[in-house]
Amino acid sequence: MSRQPTDVPAAIAAHKAAWQAFQEAPADERHPDTLTAYDAETEALAVLLDTVPANTQDVAALREYLDWWIIEEAQRRDMEPQPFALHAAITLAHAADAELRRRAKALVDAVTFDDCGSIVGGHLVGGNGGLLSRETIKAADALRQLLEGAS
Repeated sequence: MSRQPTDVPAAIAAHKAAWQAFQEAPADERHPDTLTAYDAETEALAVLLDTVPANTQDVAALREYLDWWIIEEAQRRDMEPQPFALHAAITLAHAADAELRRRAKALVDAVTFDDCGSIVGGHLVGGNGGLLSRETIKAADALRQLLEGAS
């Protein structure tokens, strides 16, 4: 089952706000405000790490935010960032996979439309007999650029 794209900027903003609230909570780990802030930050992080970007801008925003957060969190805990980096790498791999699938589907749909056409409002639209439209060439180019960027 494929996951649907989510609102990456909203997930980033929610996590950043929850993380900031946790930073400002009392230092006593047993204090109710600290526990509430920790729970909210943990939940927002889980949502953030489960996001599915809809486009390359979302992927870039997620990568930039996670890069920032990994360093901040590691410094706060006075430790190396590797444990956090693993979660971020997994999230970004899911993001790249989602973007690749989205662009590949767009190309397959464009090729099928150019070859067979589609019935829209009772009329055949497309079906260029295998000739490629500008839209198909653009879809192929977008997929090619994504694949070249991944290597």
